[in-house]
Amino acid sequence: ALGLPDSVLRLVDHLVPEAFRTGGGPEKSALYFNKLSIRSGFEPDDEYLLLDGLGTLCHGHEDTNAILRLSWKGRAWLADGDYIRAAPTFHNSVTVQRNGVGVLNSPGDGVVIPPLARLLQERSDADGGVVQSEVAGYNGVDWRRNLIWRKDRYIAIVDELRCTEEGDYRCRCLWRVVGDVTDSEAGVALRQGEEELFLLNADSSVREIVDDGAAWGGYAHHDGSVHVVHQKMNRHLRAGESVVFLHVFTPHESSQVEQVSPGLLRVTGGEDVRIVGVDEQGGLVDVAESDHVVSDTTEPVVVSDGSESSVGVSSAPAATAGAVEGTEPPVVADLVWRESIVDRVGAVALFQDEDDYRMLVAGTDGELVCVSIDNGSELWRVRLPSAASVLLTEDIDGDGEAEILVGMMAAEVAVLDGATGSERWRRTLKNLYDLKDRATVLRVADLEGDGNLSVLVGTAGWFVNVFTPEGDPRWAQWFRYHPITAVEAADVDGDGRAEVIVGNVYSTPLNVHEFDGSFRWSTLEQVGAEGNATTPRRGIGLTQLRLADLDDDGRQEIIYGTEDGWLYAVDPLEGDEVWQLNVVGSVISLEITDDGVMAANEFGDVYVISRTGKILAHRQVSERIRCATPSGDELALATEGGQLLWLDANCEVVGSAHVEGGEIRQLLAAGVDVVCVLEDDTIWALLLS
Repeated sequence: ALGLPDSVLRLVDHLVPEAFRTGGGPEKSALYFNKLSIRSGFEPDDEYLLLDGLGTLCHGHEDTNAILRLSWKGRAWLADGDYIRAAPTFHNSVTVQRNGVGVLNSPGDGVVIPPLARLLQERSDADGGVVQSEVAGYNGVDWRRNLIWRKDRYIAIVDELRCTEEGDYRCRCLWRVVGDVTDSEAGVALRQGEEELFLLNADSSVREIVDDGAAWGGYAHHDGSVHVVHQKMNRHLRAGESVVFLHVFTPHESSQVEQVSPGLLRVTGGEDVRIVGVDEQGGLVDVAESDHVVSDTTEPVVVSDGSESSVGVSSAPAATAGAVEGTEPPVVADLVWRESIVDRVGAVALFQDEDDYRMLVAGTDGELVCVSIDNGSELWRVRLPSAASVLLTEDIDGDGEAEILVGMMAAEVAVLDGATGSERWRRTLKNLYDLKDRATVLRVADLEGDGNLSVLVGTAGWFVNVFTPEGDPRWAQWFRYHPITAVEAADVDGDGRAEVIVGNVYSTPLNVHEFDGSFRWSTLEQVGAEGNATTPRRGIGLTQLRLADLDDDGRQEIIYGTEDGWLYAVDPLEGDEVWQLNVVGSVISLEITDDGVMAANEFGDVYVISRTGKILAHRQVSERIRCATPSGDELALATEGGQLLWLDANCEVVGSAHVEGGEIRQLLAAGVDVVCVLEDDTIWALLLS
């Protein structure tokens, strides 16, 4: 293990609240470490594991106690090292949700996990070794990661989360795996070409495997997507009770694992049968099965550090299993039509034409089709110069009819006639380095307060481009940093002119500029450049953006959600925090209600939050929410397996529906119509009853 110098500990103490400080140097009983490796040698085929003990400092990620690398047989099997995504949910780590919240006592601005891990035990010999590291005070638990290594055979990873504060806990152990994935009852098999590795599980957790959407960049031995293995446990824990995840990585297909007590598992590989894990007191256990004693007594067994410890299976109180909240809501929507309109659906939008609603469907091949919501019949079809990446309908010329604004993949924006699809004008978009990056966001706003509208186009090339309704350029300005995810423009400070409020995928999630594009303020400029920031760290990767006057002072606050699970309300003048909340999973829905805010995250949670940031209601409606949209006075959610749920403003499930064709990728609603785009690229139109 590579220990941390006192200078680093003093810096950490300067950055974190008092409860998480080390005292300016290592405690006598603790060793804080930077990195720790397990390896049997230096050949490519040898097993190698790298454990991180430091989750802070310049460009630091929240990867305390995470496993950064696991390689074996000349292949890397765990992906890590994303440039931007820093939270524990993006690492080979553990997430902890207590009473619906990702952090109740934050170890620092915009972070959830304490910055340092302590090394409690470390031992190795010719047969292998053991490691025990701990992150104390992680949202109500002390997390001990126990590594039991049997040279050339396996590495067992036993994660014990021992409760220090009673509550309802939802915990996830996450593995970001590389290779072709085969799921089975015993675990997950990974294949890269001719090589295999097996991730075996022996606990009572529920497994979910999620495609992360992209390959591990630059890796030569596998070009498929990284997958994230979620092992999930829900428990109500009292102080002293634990949640334990039991995993084994091995290249040997014949290896078997079996849980023998909450913290112990039997690992069988040929004639080698061992009991490994942690006992009821949290001590490491690594013994041959013939030496293992299971009883309710205090008879000693030899543990891996050579000391004696009792190993019992029923002395400690068992944690009670939790359950996802659910109901049997009535079916409230009926199928009106189902159609395949284009080969592969890209951007979609709904708009009203006189008394009827119409739908725009963009194909990834450049087609754009307008259909009637009443029956799905085609009204017109045109071919664009490149595929539409984003669509918006708005009356920009004041004639009472909506025009169609189209942002395109090849760095262009066009305005089309809503009745026919004919092109009125088309312009090239400015991007950083003049790259042909796609349009990501479209908005229409009165920037100068004079009644004249502007068309705003955000791009993946870091720019906002502004045009008149006739297509004349007004200005183009770059925004900190990376692809833009959201744009709003409104007079939030009461000076009579709009501010341009922009979100992006980076650790500068929110930027506020003036009506003419000039800079006003931004959140933390970037990790590692805190000295240039105008606010502390405020989440990474803005996913949702809304404006509302939360305190009735005549000035709209900015409310936003991020990919790393943060919700913030901030003052528009300089970004001062009004309130914040962490919900662990990516925020996929954020709506303003009479009471305040209604939000949903990817992990199935829905929240009603007061104007002052207090949780008024919380419900887990499913294991995953894929997308959401306002539907009248309710919130419509697409959950798992084509399931739709409707929730009222009190978080009560009031209705449901189901569609066939895989998961729902996009969800739209207008009036009593609800439209779903499915994985098979069919489109379902439903009518609320």
